[in-house]
Amino acid sequence: MGTSLIILAGCFWGSMGIFVRKLDTFGFSTIQIVSIRVTLAALIFALVLLVKERKGFTISVKDIPLFLGLGFGSILFFTVCYFTAITMMPLSTAAILLYTSPVWIMLMSLLFFHEKLDRKKQIALAVGDAVKHGAADVLPDGDNLRARKAGRVPAVSPGSCVKVMS
Repeated sequence: MGTSLIILAGCFWGSMGIFVRKLDTFGFSTIQIVSIRVTLAALIFALVLLVKERKGFTISVKDIPLFLGLGFGSILFFTVCYFTAITMMPLSTAAILLYTSPVWIMLMSLLFFHEKLDRKKQIALAVGDAVKHGAADVLPDGDNLRARKAGRVPAVSPGSCVKVMS
């Protein structure tokens, strides 16, 4: 069952760009598309919790800031940025930029958690930076700087809150 759910999640993730683009052509704004996605996800998660583990609805008051930070600071912000990138550039470019997020997390770890910058991290940083800039530079000549910047933003957000909370 677990493997099937992982495959299903991958299929949903991989097809997300298709739905974002289709909804965009129907005139939905990025915020509206994000609202649809986040609302459907919340309803599905709530239904699963209701059936499988009702105590999952209970959280400690001290954890509320963490849930708000993860929800608004990471999931919502990430989804808006990623969907904006999907509507402004090729799907493959948006996905490549998304997966540079470990580089950003490493930089934040150096700054906020005072981790050491060893040789392995320097190489990872250089490679990640090269990929990020290379991916943004493959945009067709007609695409503007705004599209390039929008594509780089999703890379920063996904793991940011997770790193801070761990």
